[in-house]
Amino acid sequence: MPAKTTTQLKPIIFSTPMVKAILEGKKTQTRRIIIPQPHAGIRRCPFVPSRYEDGHGREIKVKYRMDDILYVRETWFYDKTDKKCYYRAGAEKYEDYDPTEWKWKPSIYMPKKYARLFMVIQNVKLQKLQDITPSEVRAEGIIEEEGDGLILRDKLEAQRFEDLWDSLNAKRGYLWESNPWVWAIEFERVPYDNEGLMY
Repeated sequence: MPAKTTTQLKPIIFSTPMVKAILEGKKTQTRRIIIPQPHAGIRRCPFVPSRYEDGHGREIKVKYRMDDILYVRETWFYDKTDKKCYYRAGAEKYEDYDPTEWKWKPSIYMPKKYARLFMVIQNVKLQKLQDITPSEVRAEGIIEEEGDGLILRDKLEAQRFEDLWDSLNAKRGYLWESNPWVWAIEFERVPYDNEGLMY
């Protein structure tokens, strides 16, 4: 990726299972669809800010860059009584959790001030979705606990990733079978406070 001079703090949405995988240290990669999809392939170009364009000469906008800090938006609930934010990922641990009283709010509406997970981007690359490798599937948080041998495990994990991908993206028109172009983002959790300072 092209060099950058300023680290930016950006939001990123994760489903509850993926938040759990991050918390457990199982997820260190994510893939995000490039919108709009490039046409006629991708090539490097020194004449556009992102340094990438499609086969028709249109710039491919870069949303995430190395060293950017991502803060996770997840399903949440703010209790005005005790003035505390709770998270769907891990709610089963709360002794006072009452599903009839708690009204979970969609992740997209989470304010930055309630974020609890921050990651620094280690690497970003463009790739076709189906070019993902077995090790990258595992880095996506798809861990197959059972299986007889490495080959079977890889097949099981790959199928789980395909199923997960389609459950999240099929309605948007980006099925696994369509093999869309994606940003493959590698990240590492970092200590970070909501004032924007490392601690």
